[in-house]
Amino acid sequence: MGFDWDKAIDIINKIKEELTELEKEVREGRKSRVFDEIGDVLFSIINFS
Repeated sequence: MGFDWDKAIDIINKIKEELTELEKEVREGRKSRVFDEIGDVLFSIINFS
């Protein structure tokens, strides 16, 4: 997935990227992709913690 960060700002940027992807799928009404993107957002947040 490409989740390998050296700095906190890198993780924050990845979370923002995943949120943008989630927003796109929500706007397009692609329910199955929404669930995938939510998983990516949560995975990124967990790695930040």
